[in-house]
Amino acid sequence: MGRHGNAVMAEPAVFLETNEGEFQFTKCLVVRVWDDSAMLDDEGVFEGDTFRTYSESPLLTTLHHLREISALFHYRLFLDSGSTVVDVICRKAPYISLRTFGRGELA
Repeated sequence: MGRHGNAVMAEPAVFLETNEGEFQFTKCLVVRVWDDSAMLDDEGVFEGDTFRTYSESPLLTTLHHLREISALFHYRLFLDSGSTVVDVICRKAPYISLRTFGRGELA
C-alpha cells in the first residue's frame, strides 16, 4: 500500500553555487582601468552587460587612426559590482574559462 506524498517528501536541499571566470588576454595594445563606472562613455556598438564585446567604439577608432591596425578587439569588463571597469584592446580574442562551484548545503 502506498503512503501519502507528504509522508515521504523531505525538505528541499538548498545549495550555494558560485561562478568564476578566468580571462587570458594576449597581444594587448591597451589595458585601461577605471575606478568609477560613472566616468565611462557608453558610446559604441557592443554586446553584453558585465563583459562587453565592442564592434565599434571611440577607443577603437582612435587606435585604428594612430597605429593603422585593422584587426583589433575591444572588451570591457565590469568588476566589483561595476565600481571597477577594465578596457582591453588586443589583436587576438581572449581565452575564457567559466566554472561553477557548489559550496555545499545551506542550513
